[in-house]
Amino acid sequence: MAHVTFADHPRPSMEFMKLGGCIYSDLSPHDVDYIRWCLGDDVESVYATGTSSVKELEDVGVHDNATMVIRFKRGTIVTISLSR
Repeated sequence: MAHVTFADHPRPSMEFMKLGGCIYSDLSPHDVDYIRWCLGDDVESVYATGTSSVKELEDVGVHDNATMVIRFKRGTIVTISLSR
């Protein structure tokens, strides 16, 4: 089991986040790919949940905080905490 924490610094602009700065498709892929490389294994399943810390992001359905639980094919479980 492993835990990874990743946070943007500095925080991206509100406009960037609203127009395509999805925490799942913009921030997490690099971490997931690195973890796959380190483990030499592929992802079997993913559970992800997130929140919006400001109403402006919530109104457009964008999360700026998230947690992912990833199970790999050989049984390793990795949690990732993401924040913008």
